[in-house]
Amino acid sequence: MKLAFIALCLFLAVTVNASFRKPYQPATQVQAKKDFDFYVFASEWAGSVCTTNSCTSTYDEGVVHEFWNIHGLWPSDGKMGVNYCSDEKFNPNLLSTIKNDLAGYWSGLYSSADSFHGHEWEKHGTCSGLSQIDYFSTTIKLAKELDVFGALKRHNIIPGTQAYTCDQIATAIKQTYGITNFSLSNPSKYATELQLCINKDFQVQNCPKAKICSGEARYPAMNL
Repeated sequence: MKLAFIALCLFLAVTVNASFRKPYQPATQVQAKKDFDFYVFASEWAGSVCTTNSCTSTYDEGVVHEFWNIHGLWPSDGKMGVNYCSDEKFNPNLLSTIKNDLAGYWSGLYSSADSFHGHEWEKHGTCSGLSQIDYFSTTIKLAKELDVFGALKRHNIIPGTQAYTCDQIATAIKQTYGITNFSLSNPSKYATELQLCINKDFQVQNCPKAKICSGEARYPAMNL
């Protein structure tokens, strides 16, 4: 009887302690899936990017020259990006039907395509509410419709040796898309990246606030 009582006490002690044990947590946490308010569509001018980075034919083969290269489509809650929403790994085999479009419009430029696209999918795409093929194909379609290169060209802003200003480029963007709030950057005085806010119907909208550079914004020709 005494032995049975001791065994019961040991069982209860183990059970109580187990209820307070912290669950196992992997070293790399994956953010829980959550809603977002809009997308940030980011595109970059390869002529500027490749002035400050070592772009090579290994990575930039097939790039469309009269087009702002896609950087990514990033879900946002208006305060920060909504990132890493699942552990679904990037699978390039799912994108075989759009391989040429990816090379032309969404190049790694100075990094491998799989590395670049894998990063964009796992950090941003997993939060987009889209499958891998839909995430990449929808973003390419959006980029073609927005046609940043064409928008600037219609305002006589053309790659070359002529120096433009952030204000000139920003004015062309405002007039083309009917917005005032977006992001335009000019590191080292090169027009480099444009970020537009896109609603869930894939229409351009104003971002919560404007982040527009000032001063010179050189727009060099693409020498790839």
